[in-house]
Amino acid sequence: MKPRRTPTSTTVFELSGGNEDNSLWARVDSSVPEIETVWELSETERCAIAGGATIELRILGTGHPPVHLGVGPSMEERRR
Repeated sequence: MKPRRTPTSTTVFELSGGNEDNSLWARVDSSVPEIETVWELSETERCAIAGGATIELRILGTGHPPVHLGVGPSMEERRR
């Protein structure tokens, strides 16, 4: 999966010493508060999921913040 910039992205998190491949674009809404990132599946990942593969969410560290994992609109729909 690759993180994607969307028309509603308001900030970018960058890996120190990284390049644009390490950029994580996000929409930050401090009124909620929440941070939303958008990830696009490769064709290989789409086929794997259609074949029964699972989706993993990995949190680095020892605590687990509240998270939401869901399916959103396509990149084409986001551009409208």
